[in-house]
Order: sequence, then C-alpha cells, then structure tokens
Amino acid sequence: MNYETIKRWLAAWRVKSILLCLLGACGGIVLAMVLLAMAWVFSFMVSIHVLGGWVPYFRGWIHFLVATVSIPFLFLGNALISQEALGKYSLTTGTATDNLVTIPGYGSNVNPLAPNSIITVFKIVGDVLFCGPRVMVWSFRQIIRAFRILPLDVAGCAAVLTVLYDAGHRLTYHEIVESIDGLNPVRVFDQLRLLGGVLFLESDPPGLSLGTRIKTELDRISQPANTAYRR
Repeated sequence: MNYETIKRWLAAWRVKSILLCLLGACGGIVLAMVLLAMAWVFSFMVSIHVLGGWVPYFRGWIHFLVATVSIPFLFLGNALISQEALGKYSLTTGTATDNLVTIPGYGSNVNPLAPNSIITVFKIVGDVLFCGPRVMVWSFRQIIRAFRILPLDVAGCAAVLTVLYDAGHRLTYHEIVESIDGLNPVRVFDQLRLLGGVLFLESDPPGLSLGTRIKTELDRISQPANTAYRR
C-alpha cells in the first residue's frame, strides 16, 4: 500500500470529519433550541393550569419563572434518567366494569387510572421533553469530537494504517512501534480510535487490526505503487 496515498486520504478525512461535526453541531443546536422553546411553552401552560387554579391572581412573571427554571431540570433529568428506563412502558388492562373504554371509533381495555398506566404517560411526556437536552448534548459532543480530530497526527496514523494494511492481520503494539521510526505510540494509538475502523484487540497478545469498513476503504484508494512508509 502506498503510504503517501493513505496520508492524503487521511488528511482529507480529517477536514471532512471536522466540517461534518461542526455542521451537525450547528444544526443540532438550532433544533435543540426549538425543542427547548416548545418545552418551555409546555411548562408555562402547565404552570398556568396548575398554579392558576390555586391562586387566580398569580402574575404572569411567576409562570415565566416556573417555565424557565424547568429547563435546567430537564437537563438534570436527562443526565440522571437513562433513555432505556423511559422506554420501558407498562399498561394495566381491565377497568372497574366489563365495558370497554371507548373513544368515538375506537375501543380499549386499558385502565387509564391504573398506576402503571399513569407512570407510562409520565414516561412518554418526559421522553418527549428530554429531546431538547439530548440533541443539545449530542451537538456539544460533536464539537468536542471536532476539536479532538483537529490535532490528528496524520503522518503517524497513516504509517500505522499502512503497516496494518500490508500485514493483513493483527499486529502487536510492539511490532507496530518497531516497524515505524519516530512513532509516538501514546498519541497515535489514542487518535486511531477516532477513525472508528481500527480494532483494538485486548486478548493476548494485545494489538491492532483493521476492521472491514476501513479495510474496504483502503482497498478502494490503494495503488500498485509501494513507497516507503517510514518517517
């Protein structure tokens, strides 16, 4: 495999990945702001219906405050409650009578007042309200990923990919370091995780191997020339 070819491909991948991460983050932040605004409006309306009935003369700024304070709690709830837990729904069938609970054109034997049914409703509402925080967190993770890719050691990572591709099988960390002059293994091995196609094998002897996806991509860009990959 041509080392220079992999190096050029990796440099292009870095630029493309950074741009995609930043574009995705920008779009995600806009979407998150829209979702958070909808959650704010929902909280405002709930505050009016819940608090307004107790004290009819509540001023609007109190509902505004309640809705605003609810947003940080959505981020806190999203951090503490897993999405899997919210996705587990449980409904109780059977009502006080043998009659179906009817909606014009539909029928159901679900008891809407059973504890499981009420908890499920709250889970569904919470799952929807947490969409804003989830998208916002994902957006900031994309920004972090872009800044992690930015200082990528293109030459070092390309050298390791070339060695692994030419070997065609797993290589130990020691074999890789011995094959490449001037390699910074601590830095390069950690950065290779960003590619998503390099397999970090922990079983004895620990080492690296190329996954199917990145191997296919390298096959596509490979050329007959085989220049030295030592730096």
